[in-house]
Amino acid sequence: MLRLSFRFLFTLFLVLPLAACDSDGDDDGNGNGNGTNIGSSSITVSGGFSSSFDGSAVFGVAEDGSSFSIGIFEGALPTSGNLNGELVAFGRNGDRPSPGTYSFSPTDMDFAGAYVSDFANTTSGTFVPASSGTLTITSSSSDRVAGSFTFSGQAISGGGPAGAVTVEGTFSAEFATNVPSTGF
Repeated sequence: MLRLSFRFLFTLFLVLPLAACDSDGDDDGNGNGNGTNIGSSSITVSGGFSSSFDGSAVFGVAEDGSSFSIGIFEGALPTSGNLNGELVAFGRNGDRPSPGTYSFSPTDMDFAGAYVSDFANTTSGTFVPASSGTLTITSSSSDRVAGSFTFSGQAISGGGPAGAVTVEGTFSAEFATNVPSTGF
């Protein structure tokens, strides 16, 4: 699970900032535009490490339909490819999900998920892979995916484990094009 989460995050965060987003405001899913206030989110982190942030949210589907991912970024979506700040990400094998509730359970994992406290400084930041919890998709279209989530996991920091952490929030993610398979 931990190896999967690192691989997932690495792929997701290298690709999504460079993706074109449907930021022209017409929700037609055509991906024309590169606005910086894409989607929205509100995140709270509690437990062994605590934080909160509001930010941007995008989702992507691999061109071959083999994987789906959501990226939630602190503040505006970076357009230069230089990621920093707090990040939350979810991914799964398969196409865009229908509305419903999906699990982060190790025995029945519908989605992989993780939180990173400072992506620009991963050696001293905190990483929390989801080991339990749910992702609830309330609406899902080719232009937007919205919902809420709560997951728990053991935080890992540059100085070693940081204890149990819960990450929860809401999001309305906008479609981003050119997202390759995350390789789950």
